[in-house]
Amino acid sequence: MPAAHLNSVDLPPQPQEQTQMPAPAVPAVCSKATERGADEEDAVSTSCETDASDDLAVSALEDGSGKKPRIDQPSSDWNFNTPLEWRLMQTMVVLVLLSLAPPLALGISLAVGHSAFDWMEVGVALAYVVVSEATRRILWRVLRDVYCRKVLGLTRDQILDLNGTRQHLPKAWLTDLLADPRRRRNIKICDVLFRKGGHIVSLLSSVLVSDLLTDDIGCLLFANTLGCLLLTAGMALVTCNLHGPKHRTKWHCLSTIWGATDRIRDGRYAQQNSMLASISLTWGVTLAYFIAKAALPAEEHAASLWSFALSVVLLPLTFGDALGEIIGTPFGRHRFKVRGLGEINQKSVEGCVAVFVGALVPLIITAATMEGAPILPGIWGLIPVTAVLTTLTETLAFRSTDNMVIPLCNAVLFVAWFKIGGVLEPPHDGQA
Repeated sequence: MPAAHLNSVDLPPQPQEQTQMPAPAVPAVCSKATERGADEEDAVSTSCETDASDDLAVSALEDGSGKKPRIDQPSSDWNFNTPLEWRLMQTMVVLVLLSLAPPLALGISLAVGHSAFDWMEVGVALAYVVVSEATRRILWRVLRDVYCRKVLGLTRDQILDLNGTRQHLPKAWLTDLLADPRRRRNIKICDVLFRKGGHIVSLLSSVLVSDLLTDDIGCLLFANTLGCLLLTAGMALVTCNLHGPKHRTKWHCLSTIWGATDRIRDGRYAQQNSMLASISLTWGVTLAYFIAKAALPAEEHAASLWSFALSVVLLPLTFGDALGEIIGTPFGRHRFKVRGLGEINQKSVEGCVAVFVGALVPLIITAATMEGAPILPGIWGLIPVTAVLTTLTETLAFRSTDNMVIPLCNAVLFVAWFKIGGVLEPPHDGQA
């Protein structure tokens, strides 16, 4: 057979075309996740299969195949045309309904005569809650932006992504952000400063300023639940109507509604986590209030008893819960996984110890400095039991629902202790 015919028929394809084919994205992503596997932050890293689907979708667009990627990200407009958009919308509706329950319960209590509020005091307290929270949230958000630029070294675009809903971001966004060990440590500090810093300021202002606004705990509680309802409804409307990368520049101002309470390390669930935390707080304090109303003497006849009960309910939540994150997040070494709404759901033994100390010490100081209301010896047993209960509930509760579980359980414990052994000497306990 002629040589020319052999060359035209029998020669195999040129091998260099095979060597130019791009390598599959899956091994690269898997190896990247494997290299980071030694660090505790890899709880945020999604599976290699999920990351691979994102990379394959991008490569399909790059090679001109025209195939649409799998629906892993929402569209830029809010048209409810993807499963993710529907789930997010349903989540917002559920959160708004949950925030409606506490003020509705207090309103029903008022309507049936179980409670009586001075509407002028409710209005003053609500105005204080709105103004103080708006001021704090704006300040905290601005300070976090400064921290992100100066300490974390983030660009303006990265900060816009951080302050937005984050729903349009790729699944590997948080993993890549935490890849650098130094930045990862500074992000932990950032979350502690601006999430728990606001937590402490808000609760302390409620405790310290309450006497200036009203003498009725119910009035203050009603104002706070109404404020939470307004805040949650505003957050839900903003999230539903300004969703996706098309509106990302608007979040430079809109993110002040969250006030830096959306942790960076909670990833794409951060804003939902923040909303759930605020709602669960109003649920917990409202339930604690109804338990106290049912079991304790009337507030006007036992002001000292109610004041101490408020301390037992709120101080462990204010300082114990906050100190647990302040110590556990940057310094915790013995970590364990927990359930929660976020991309990183972990706690540490060191954080649990900090919760116990943060709940114990403020209650000891409060009991030791009470004036005009002699305490019974049994109260020194109530305090450490409350600290232990706070530690257990904070550790075992679904993340962001501890704001409900801690005050609820502490209220039940206080009422039981009052019924069994007493707290204050008569007549300060409301009994003749």
